[in-house]
Amino acid sequence: MTSAPPSTGQRIATALLAERRRIAMGFRAADATSVARAAPLKTLGLRHDAPFEDLIKLGVIQRTEGGFWFDETKYEHTVERPRFRVVGVAFVIGILLLLIVAMIGVFTA
Repeated sequence: MTSAPPSTGQRIATALLAERRRIAMGFRAADATSVARAAPLKTLGLRHDAPFEDLIKLGVIQRTEGGFWFDETKYEHTVERPRFRVVGVAFVIGILLLLIVAMIGVFTA
């Protein structure tokens, strides 16, 4: 059994998550994870591109006089955890659908 190829939306979401993780790794590698450790983009080795700007809008990346710093807690709550919620909800819906199909089979037999 082969699975269907990922949709364009799935590929975009996967690419965006990969970019966000790349940005997170840049901040972690530079240890720019607090206001006191803020660093300029050149030190971080990052570009101020669309995914970077998105993380600023989400409050994950904070701007200070010394540059930028990365809020690990905010990243975990706004980027990583929501993915697991979606997977969990999809799993529960799948189980419920299987139960409904099984019940229909029992009552029509």
